[in-house]
Amino acid sequence: MKRTLLSFLLFVTVSLSAKANNLTIENVAYDQVNGTLTFDISWENSWNLNDDYHDAVWVFAKYKAINANEWRPFIFDDNNGNVASFSGNDLQFSAKNVGLMVRSTVQSVIQNNIPTTTVTISGLSIVGINPSVKVFGIEMVNVPGGNFYAGDDSGINRTFDLGIDQSPMFVTDTTTQLFTTGGTGPINLPENYPVGVDAFYCMKYEITQGQVVNFLIIIAERIQK
Repeated sequence: MKRTLLSFLLFVTVSLSAKANNLTIENVAYDQVNGTLTFDISWENSWNLNDDYHDAVWVFAKYKAINANEWRPFIFDDNNGNVASFSGNDLQFSAKNVGLMVRSTVQSVIQNNIPTTTVTISGLSIVGINPSVKVFGIEMVNVPGGNFYAGDDSGINRTFDLGIDQSPMFVTDTTTQLFTTGGTGPINLPENYPVGVDAFYCMKYEITQGQVVNFLIIIAERIQK
């Protein structure tokens, strides 16, 4: 049954090999002697106006040492000052623990296709020997930080208002109270509550069926053990 499940997932992966978001990561290799991970990456419909308006790819990698029963994440930044080094033509990198944000350094006011580029990550270490390695990626869009309005100033379906009328709330980094529909509240926010004015990344596309299957294959391989 376990082998049947794995075979089925492999079949589905081949069937769904065409990627809806046209992100490609291939030629993955890990040199354990030098602690170096390399792979080729490319994607379509990229843009980079400035630090506020751009897209990127969130990359993470997993490995399974020979005779190991589980896949482990590569650590790109352990939060203790040990950060891997990165290189790739016309790309810039920002690491956070087990993930890596990759974006283009070429500014453009129109959408461009990022050509196939070899990424080299050095300074990595693993537990075990002779690992199998997989690299995953999800296309992202940067949402710039800044103050914003919550509520739509009309109708009964508004979520937030000022509490005294239907005017939308103006949310800043100093906002400490929220009012809900119908003037309910105020709701006092805890100290350091994330009010949403900081910049963040969101997914550019939905996760594809192929990406889900690739994840399930890792689980199936562990079950098979």
